[in-house]
Amino acid sequence: MGLTSTLITSFIVSTTPALNADTEINKLLITSYIREEKRELTTLETEYNNLVKEVELFRTLGDDWDAYGAIQPKEVSIYDAISFLNILKEKSIAKPEVFPKTTGGTSIYWRNNNNYIEVSFKEEGTFSFFYDFEYDVYGEIDLNINNQLPDKLIYAINFIHRKVSSVKITDLIKTTETQQFLAV
Repeated sequence: MGLTSTLITSFIVSTTPALNADTEINKLLITSYIREEKRELTTLETEYNNLVKEVELFRTLGDDWDAYGAIQPKEVSIYDAISFLNILKEKSIAKPEVFPKTTGGTSIYWRNNNNYIEVSFKEEGTFSFFYDFEYDVYGEIDLNINNQLPDKLIYAINFIHRKVSSVKITDLIKTTETQQFLAV
């Protein structure tokens, strides 16, 4: 991504006559923009790499890790959670939090005020998710980890991180497309 941006920027700056008078200023502005873009990407990658390390530590938990009879996290749930985190990282989706389930699974979640999304991994190659928002509760089970992320999950993550906050929820629900999207 950074290389492509750099190549495009170099091409634009070197081939556009109008930029010649302010070439140095434009190069500085564009270089600054590219560095900022790269820094954000690097930060997200680092955050996800740290999450993967955290999930890998779940392997060190034994049975009764919570002193209330919890089951040791299953290797398959750890593997699937890491695979899912890598999918999220590739799509530059906001970083979740992670935790081991007392039932031997692994979960990731996002929380914002009264809104909550959880994705859980227990059985090989599958995941389940649910979200609980002020206006809606929804979930799906036994989804294939190798398939495309469900639209409702992506919408929920974007909503919780306010990427759709410029529109009131009541306005979203009024649109036909959103009504179909939110239909259970």
